[in-house]
Amino acid sequence: MLNFNQFLNEASFKLGSTVRIVKGPKDAIGKEGRIGEIRTGLYKGAPKTYTIDHSPDENGNLQSIQLPVTHIRHLKNIG
Repeated sequence: MLNFNQFLNEASFKLGSTVRIVKGPKDAIGKEGRIGEIRTGLYKGAPKTYTIDHSPDENGNLQSIQLPVTHIRHLKNIG
């Protein structure tokens, strides 16, 4: 059974939203980034996954990681 709160959380994220990674690979936890891509699931009602572009590597390119909504938290832009 699907949780109604899951739909509210997924609806609040959009391209370019600033998020913090709270779960996943140890080297990515605690980093902030922006949503670069949103992928829908394979079937109706499947959870979405989000590609997060975070800290630059040694060449200056942003690193990307694909995570579900349960692994990220939305950050508000102030100002």
